[in-house]
Amino acid sequence: GTYEYQVGLLVAEGDHCRIFAAKNFIHAWGKKSPQVMKQIQTTFDQHVFPSVTSWYGSPVIPNEFFLPDQKIFIFLTDIQDNFSNGYVAGYFDHRDIEGLFGNQKPVFFMDLNPGNPGDPSDKNNSFYRTLTHEFQHMVSFSRRLSRGLEAHERWLDEGFSMFAEFIFSARVGENDEALPPSPHYERFIENPSVNLFSSSNNSWFREDTLFRQYGASFLFVTYMVEKYGGNTESERQGFARKLIENAETGIDGLDRFLATYQTSLLEVFQNWTLACYINDSELNNGHWCFNSIRTHEKTEVPQLPVRRVKHYYAREASSFIGGDGEVVPNSIYCEEIAGDAPLQLKFSFASGMSPTLVSIDKSGAVAMRQMPASLAESPMFDVDLANLNRFFILPIAVKKDFNASEKLNYSFSSVTSGLSLYPVANPAFSDQFIIFLRSREQALLATPSLKISLNNLVDSPAFSPVDDARKIFVAHYRLPGNGRGQAICFAGEDSCSFSFSAAAVRGNEKVESAVGEAVLMLERNLQGTVASAMLHEAPLSMGLLKPFHLAGPFSVEISENASASLAIKADKAAEKIGLAMIDSKGNCLTWHPVSRTAENLIGRIGGSGLYCLVSDQTSPSLQNLVVTNEKSFCNVVVELQDSISGVNEESLLLKVDSGEWFHPVSRKNSRFDFQLPGLASGNHLFRFEFSDRAGNLASVSRAQNVSGPIALLEAEVYPNPCRGRIRFRFRFSSPVDLLNARAKIYDSAGEVVAVCAVEQTAKDVIEGNWNGNNTEGRSVANGLYFLKAKINAAQGSFKKNAAFAVLR
Repeated sequence: GTYEYQVGLLVAEGDHCRIFAAKNFIHAWGKKSPQVMKQIQTTFDQHVFPSVTSWYGSPVIPNEFFLPDQKIFIFLTDIQDNFSNGYVAGYFDHRDIEGLFGNQKPVFFMDLNPGNPGDPSDKNNSFYRTLTHEFQHMVSFSRRLSRGLEAHERWLDEGFSMFAEFIFSARVGENDEALPPSPHYERFIENPSVNLFSSSNNSWFREDTLFRQYGASFLFVTYMVEKYGGNTESERQGFARKLIENAETGIDGLDRFLATYQTSLLEVFQNWTLACYINDSELNNGHWCFNSIRTHEKTEVPQLPVRRVKHYYAREASSFIGGDGEVVPNSIYCEEIAGDAPLQLKFSFASGMSPTLVSIDKSGAVAMRQMPASLAESPMFDVDLANLNRFFILPIAVKKDFNASEKLNYSFSSVTSGLSLYPVANPAFSDQFIIFLRSREQALLATPSLKISLNNLVDSPAFSPVDDARKIFVAHYRLPGNGRGQAICFAGEDSCSFSFSAAAVRGNEKVESAVGEAVLMLERNLQGTVASAMLHEAPLSMGLLKPFHLAGPFSVEISENASASLAIKADKAAEKIGLAMIDSKGNCLTWHPVSRTAENLIGRIGGSGLYCLVSDQTSPSLQNLVVTNEKSFCNVVVELQDSISGVNEESLLLKVDSGEWFHPVSRKNSRFDFQLPGLASGNHLFRFEFSDRAGNLASVSRAQNVSGPIALLEAEVYPNPCRGRIRFRFRFSSPVDLLNARAKIYDSAGEVVAVCAVEQTAKDVIEGNWNGNNTEGRSVANGLYFLKAKINAAQGSFKKNAAFAVLR
């Protein structure tokens, strides 16, 4: 938005474009410069222009510009973006088409520092993908402007542009494969929790959501075009043009547009969600897949389908399944339930959600059941898993009036039995267990009964309530020996149970107890004490670990004075195996290495909990990097991710350029903080080395432009000279948090003629405007004027002055 004059030279001209280069870039490639300029012109004419216009139409250039033809202007320069991470590769400013103070030309600005045209046959060439992306913005904006229509909301317009990149990539290179935008597509698949319909700066310009927002918009537009655009490319192109020129904007307008195709926005969103999480062309007449996006095997890059949470229900184990969580409005989410028995499910969803149950029977037939707005009318849902191949819960919310940062809560649970029974090691007595009974429904007015059999011994510990609501009861059970056992509880007509293997040792004995393919090896070295353990299978959700898990989960309860190992029979061909302690949703909490014997994999366990055997052969990844240069030191913040075994925090090292290695000074969840000596302004190479707890190594290098300590750059006033109305901008070298600010206009005599409002419009930008009137509301005379501003931010106080002329 800041205007400055640059002088350039016409360096190439084609059928659809004119190429200009700023004076200092005319010979940027030496003797090859004319060849490179010609390459840009040829690629635009032959690939970029037809890719966009065949799908979205040609740009409409206002007649009042009095241009000699319809050719596009491409200006090659150094875009002064002042970004600390990445750079602006190119842009189209809509004010150049509509604005009084714009260039009044259909112009793009393309960056040559550090941008580079590169190889036009490279499908991932960022220069030409950017040019295609921005050309779509121009086409869409100009065509809507010519009809007096508002521009589309950001999320949809960016989706159109990302899809244009996708189409363009199929026209270049050795084959006709179209490549999704990278890393936007991959980041969304890794974490799709973004508000698709948000157009707010808070969503689109945050480092943790930026790529994911682009990826979501791309996949949604791609899905709409593919599934509702028709069977031929010509039909799909017509669909895209109709959508571009739809008179209504926003999701209400999109909903009415989709109604003309006998569907609704909610239905499209539901099917898009399932396509992302299933990606199976055999289901629902091909509506739950992406035909145009090819998935590649044997690659570390995330691929469709998106990983989902999966729960397992086993009737014979009297298992309980359930889950609770929160979802971002207008984001995709899916949970799957597998099993072989009928059950009832009870749900709770926040107001405004559109939860949906989806089932696929043995024949492949699908059914989607929209849950009622008020669950009080039908709180229970019957699901017969024995007759289904797959069953899904979509806890989604599709609505326009959600706050961008809002999250909605939901929960579900099985109610085949209203009771759950489970053991916990007694912290005070090492040979005893506390048996908990929990009623998830009504209070238990009559005290339940408990029978525990171990080998030929039967015991009946008494239950006692521990809460006034009489929903939680406990009983104390002393382990009489070693062996297999079962605990059964009766509460009226309802019952629940669990089977277990138990062991108790005294002194330096070692005892083994087995359940299925797992053997718990218990030991204790102190004389005169007893250590005990219970082992039982836990048919619980495996969550994100499911694709990598080999066996389990197994529930282990051991006394605090015990040492134990778990031996599990498993596929010996798997590599990088560990014993993972998980939570009830299948997320990895701790990781324990294993050793191999002839028949088993053995790992030490770190206390009571749920354990499963996991193979982790995927290296951790670096998500975000933020560098802030202070007066005497430099803060570096990096986020690492590893959803299987977890990041080994002791392994992380950082080297800047060719300097020494640094360890992080602090950690919070996945975020690591480094504090380095101050760095000189300019580009630096940040090299990170780290591993996960399974031993997978990663080495990542990121080039980063580092600015000096935070400073207020020169005030920018435009236009200058002006006819009375100006806009002024103060740009900082780094993000600031505005507290208050004031800006005053002075005449040449030093008298205050106006006081202006000031606001923060970006992390590093403060802006304001003046209408050319004095404090009495009258237009000021021609002459020289001065802008003086004082800005108070959390990072300090700043003052800046600027001069400008009024010339009517």
